[in-house]
Amino acid sequence: MSPIKQFFEKKAADRKKKKADAAHKLTEGLLRPRSRLLQAMTEPVKFEASGPSDAQIAAGSVELASLEKLDKQENNTSLNAIRARARKEMKQLSEPSSEGAVGNLQTAEAALPSSLATSGVFYTCPMIGPQVLPRKEIDQLIRDYLREQLQGEDAGLTACVVIHTLNKNKEKVQNCVDTINRILENVIQHPTEEKYRKIRVMSTAFQEKVYYMEGSKEFLMAAGFQLVQLPGPDGNEEDYYVLMDFDEGKKENIMMLREALNDAEAIRPELDRSLRVLFPADARRKTELPDEFYDLTAEELKKEQELRKHVVEQELMLRTKAMREREAQREKRKYRYTLIRIRFPDEIILQGTFKVNEKLRDVTSFIQEALEEPLRPFVLSFSGKKLVDQDVSLLDLELIPSVTLHFNWDQPCAESETSFLKETILALLENV
Repeated sequence: MSPIKQFFEKKAADRKKKKADAAHKLTEGLLRPRSRLLQAMTEPVKFEASGPSDAQIAAGSVELASLEKLDKQENNTSLNAIRARARKEMKQLSEPSSEGAVGNLQTAEAALPSSLATSGVFYTCPMIGPQVLPRKEIDQLIRDYLREQLQGEDAGLTACVVIHTLNKNKEKVQNCVDTINRILENVIQHPTEEKYRKIRVMSTAFQEKVYYMEGSKEFLMAAGFQLVQLPGPDGNEEDYYVLMDFDEGKKENIMMLREALNDAEAIRPELDRSLRVLFPADARRKTELPDEFYDLTAEELKKEQELRKHVVEQELMLRTKAMREREAQREKRKYRYTLIRIRFPDEIILQGTFKVNEKLRDVTSFIQEALEEPLRPFVLSFSGKKLVDQDVSLLDLELIPSVTLHFNWDQPCAESETSFLKETILALLENV
């Protein structure tokens, strides 16, 4: 089954689930629990199979405990090595007056691989495949994929997705969908009237709202319309989309496609977090953010800042509070992405890339997916203040363009023998 068809079947399944959930709520509480006697009569009888002897169980338990102990010791050794290095680096960073520490730190920083730096902003599209690419390349991959699917058996369903995905102006997309809906509704309501079963291609409304929208022509063809030449209003031959005949089979097809067109959603690439796990010395490096993080390029931003610096210094004392707030808002809007680093109590740092309009809850989810204990409550703090409201954007929290948050469990406890992060995440550390 093609991903396009799976997409629409999932939409249909979601609608059925919502209806079922609503019906369940209506009947919930009306059903009385069965009596104990009836429950006992209807439950199947359970038979217990004979198991290993007590001696076999005891021997197996001893062997299992021994293996678990060895595995635990091995994991603890690795974890302790990671923690020891992190603390050593943190100590060096906090003792700038120590010549030896500075020398060791500079040597360590010089040897850091460039792969630990964020090298750009990347996207992925799970519906299409595992590729992680820059935005322009992932957009082209989506376009190529949809264009290829238009040649397949699900061309009509694909056309619905193409209309919503490859046309970026949302208002024009909605006008196109509304216009096609009216065309199909007229066909369904007046199947025998010829005027409702043909569309003059050169008509102003059709040209403005439908014809130049990607996917619209393929949709009409999938609905049964054919492109033919007919006499126009002035008697000259013109292009028309015509539904040659109409029967129950075509009616069902049109109704299915109309529903799919209204249900379809744009396929949008997802921002890849570019997850990294860093030691303190790695995080200490002053890595320049890529140009994609800014609405302006880094070079343009630098020039603008230099030009405005002198003027700002002169006007600083003259500006009102409202003027300063407006200026701060303008500064914020320069950023499109932000680099979030989360420092754990063991000094290990988790790093990810976010859009500035994402919420704090998105950062929280990112952290939970990396934790060894994802369900355990934790708190994040920035500049000594706890971050509480999960629905505030990273832009409004001023977590831009690159910040470090501090992680702590909600209920502090003694140092655990297990890591804060999953082993698979810790494995991303280099030069352990």
